[in-house]
This record gives sequence, structure tokens and C-alpha cells, in this order.
Amino acid sequence: MTWSLNSGVQFSKDRLELGMAVNTLAHFNLVLRLLGHVEERGRIVFLSSESHWPGKAGFEVYPPVIPEDMEELVKYEKDVPGEEAGRGFLRYGLSKLAGVMLMYELNRRLQKQPALSNIRVLAVDPGGILANRCALVVENHHWNSSLSPASREMVQSQNEYQRWCGKGCGRLGGCG
Repeated sequence: MTWSLNSGVQFSKDRLELGMAVNTLAHFNLVLRLLGHVEERGRIVFLSSESHWPGKAGFEVYPPVIPEDMEELVKYEKDVPGEEAGRGFLRYGLSKLAGVMLMYELNRRLQKQPALSNIRVLAVDPGGILANRCALVVENHHWNSSLSPASREMVQSQNEYQRWCGKGCGRLGGCG
């Protein structure tokens, strides 16, 4: 299944907003399943984005703010015509904000469990990775990677990820 920031709201087979399902819920589910296999001083790294920070992202139309009713993070109505891209970036920013919040909460809970207290959870912003899910939005805003130092090829972001984690990345939980 593919998803796009500019094609209007999309849903998973469970009727959850697809960006939140992919960017936050699926990752957190995987972390919980693998937690018992992470090395004693392992690292869990969530990929975030400046889009979680109101006012920082260049394409922001609607600032990401956690709603009073948390159900609104995963349940959406159809986008108003003409607002698809702005609402898409809002949903994306909210999914990244939820990931940062999960990072803080998971760290807090791990500290309370002696067997897991040496595991650290990080959230990092790899920069703008060129992805086809943004292609139409980028084209519409007359923006491309040659003009923006914030945009990176995948390998550049991979190098940053390895730098954040330290030696031994690539093994399950082996950043330590």
C-alpha cells in the first residue's frame, strides 16, 4: 500500500488514517514486539521531522496540535477540495508529533524497569528525504533538492542515522 501527502485522506484496512498508522502506530507496535530482544544498552530510534514543530516546516499550512479528542488523530473526514496538501502535511506532522511523544513516554517507562533501564529511545530528524509521496506537492511549490540544503538523498540520511546511533548499528538493538 502506498500513501501520499497530497492525495487527500487515506485509510488503512482498519480504517485508521494511513499516515498515523504507518508513521506511528506500526513503528510503536514493532518496538513493543522487539523490546525483549534489544541489547542491554541498545538504542531505539524513531524517525521524526521538523513538521512536528508548529511553525518550523516550510510547507505547513495548519500547525500540528494534539486535539482534545485523541480519536481525531486516527479518524478523519474527507478533505475539503483544495486543502488536500495542507491537510496532508498536518496529518504527517501530527504523526511525527505522536512519535516524539511516544519516545518520551517509552523512555519514562523503560527507566522504571530495571532490566530495560539502560535502553535509550531517540527521535531524530533525518532532514527532507526525497520521496515520491511528496513529488506533486514539491512540484507545485517550485521547490527541488538542488535549491534546498534541507533535502537529502536517502544515503545521506542513512549516514546521519549511523552517526546518531554510534558504532554497531545494523544489529538488532546494537547501537551502543
